[in-house]
Order: sequence, then C-alpha cells, then structure tokens
Amino acid sequence: MKQIAPIVILMLVISLQAKSQEYDLMFQTGIGNYSMSDLKGLNQSLLKTLPFEAKVVSDFPPYWTYRPAILVKFNRISIGASLSYQSTGSRISVKDYSGEYRFDMNVNAISPGIYAEVEVVKINTLQVSFYTSAEKSTTRLSTDEYFNVADSLLINEKFNLKAKSFSLEPGICISYPIMFFTFGMNIGYSFPMGAKAFYLSDNKDKTMSNTETGKAVVPKWEGLRAWLTFSYTIKKGK
Repeated sequence: MKQIAPIVILMLVISLQAKSQEYDLMFQTGIGNYSMSDLKGLNQSLLKTLPFEAKVVSDFPPYWTYRPAILVKFNRISIGASLSYQSTGSRISVKDYSGEYRFDMNVNAISPGIYAEVEVVKINTLQVSFYTSAEKSTTRLSTDEYFNVADSLLINEKFNLKAKSFSLEPGICISYPIMFFTFGMNIGYSFPMGAKAFYLSDNKDKTMSNTETGKAVVPKWEGLRAWLTFSYTIKKGK
C-alpha cells in the first residue's frame, strides 16, 4: 500500500506531460499556524502533576514551513508532486537557585503529496488561482525531560515517537509571471483528514495518551498557511 501513492502520482504526471508543452519547478516558503491541541493538552496535564510551579514558555507557535514541487501545466491547470516540511515545539520550564526543571517537545513532519492549481481569473499578467494540496505526513516527536535539584540529577529522559496523518489544504494564489519566472503568494488552510496516535519509534505497540483524559495523543497540523511562491517554467521542445 505504501508504494501505491508514488506510482499513481508518477503515472499522472507522465500522462499529463505527454500533452503539455511546459512544466514548473516550484518552491514555496512561509509561515504555518499549527493547532497541536493534543500536545498542548499534554502540557497542561503535566503542569497539574508537578509538585512545584512551572510555566509553559513556548506552546507550539507558528513557524517556518517549506514546500518544493514539480508541476505539469495543462491549459489553466497545473498538477504534480510536492514535498513539504513543517516544524514547531514547546517548553515547560522553571529555574532558580535550588535547581532546574524543563520539559521540551519538538515536532516536525515530512509530507509527500499532490499539488494542484487552477487559474480562475487573469487581469493582464496578474493571475488568480485556486489551489489544493493533499498530503500524507510522517510526524516525528522528540521529548526531553530534565530535573536537577542541588546539583543532583533526578530526571533525564528522552523519547522519540512517530505518527501518521493525512491533510487537505485548499486556498487561493495570486501570482505575477515575468518571462520564465513566476512570483506569488498563497493563503490556505490545512484541514486534518485523519491521524493516528504517536507511538515509540522502536515499539509501535506503545502509543502516547493523555493520562488525565485517557485519550490518545495525535498530531494536529491544522491551521492557516501563508506562502511565498517562486517558480521557474521550462518549456518543452516541439
């Protein structure tokens, strides 16, 4: 099953390329706003169990995201394969003369997918398009808990976990072509289409759950996306 998606994408691109006279090498970079409600809930549950007062100093803030893609252009439609990367994290921390406690969670995802764009309005050279990106993500989560009191190390634990999820990102794109180059801006929203619980990288049977609620903890990359888009058009010879 893991091999089906790449094969389908490759066959689709080859089929369209046979009828197309050009294709785009596209690169996007921007800011992603990530829900991560399950992981945020995990932080709040942890705070309640600590025997001392600590604070969440960072709680999965918006962060940079990147997406290269190869698109085949066919009339007003562009479609092809993409690969995105996104990351964020959190920290619970307290430190004074007696010691230090911190709990870090760093999360990132690599997401192959299909990117499609349809031109709907063209005013002189300015183009307005609708786009959709459908992706399958592999999310990696690393946790690091550290507790030191009076120079005595009480806790120093690190775990690596993984999770699978799907997402759909519709949005609008405004672009301006100059010769073989196109510059644009995309605004979209990523919707989760299903996610599975985090599991230990070396043991899939051990999954992460919130001990307070008893619910499984899953990655939630849902949120607003704002992209700057750069692409280079290559025209095929006759």
